[in-house]
Amino acid sequence: ESQSTVTLKDEAIDLTIIVGQQILCRVTHVESYDKFFVQLDLEKADLVESAIANFDVTKLTPLSSDSLTDGVHCTVKHEDKIYRAILNDVSDPANIQAVLPDFGNVISTSMDNLMILPTELSVYYYQSLQCRLNNYNEESKTLMSLDELKSKLTGNKFIIYVNEVDEIILVSTLYESVTGKKIAIFEPDEGAYDEVVQFCTRAVFNYNFGNSYVAHIENLNEFYLQKAADGLRIALLLEQLYKFYE
Repeated sequence: ESQSTVTLKDEAIDLTIIVGQQILCRVTHVESYDKFFVQLDLEKADLVESAIANFDVTKLTPLSSDSLTDGVHCTVKHEDKIYRAILNDVSDPANIQAVLPDFGNVISTSMDNLMILPTELSVYYYQSLQCRLNNYNEESKTLMSLDELKSKLTGNKFIIYVNEVDEIILVSTLYESVTGKKIAIFEPDEGAYDEVVQFCTRAVFNYNFGNSYVAHIENLNEFYLQKAADGLRIALLLEQLYKFYE
């Protein structure tokens, strides 16, 4: 539901094939120890944010009172920025509750700040996905306060290991993106790796991944592919590496 959109020109992340993947993500909102939100496709998320920021606001028609109902997809002006939104509770027009589905958080706003969702801004799926920490439960001993957790995670990049998917919730473990060490949030956390190799291959988000080359075979259980469409990007990377080591 959090990935729904009005005009389907984008491809959704297939939650059935990201289990076991190690993905560089951005944590966008932390609500509690067992509920937080991430963006997995960082390039797509940046593209969506840029498209919204550069959209001509004069084309955003105010939302009419007739359209003010729970569940409506629209745009909202919040803290001098435009966001895509889904209305949660419109019982009080002066204190409307709206979800920002590209980030996962809920805001309070008024009718005056709501506008329609134009087709140009509805072509991409919403970018945030709900997560919870693997092995965490009410009996777990927390190693940092909720405020400390929010401060450490929100807006920052981490390596997320997807242990399993519970309906649309990613049950996962977080690691530092630079060192690869596990974020010590609670204990015990049996079965979790203390650290991972801080090498995030390009994540596979759906079955329409396109043509690829076999770049390296380590063994029958571990091999690496290069997306054919990434040829120019890889060539540029190699050129930069050559310059760095000259």
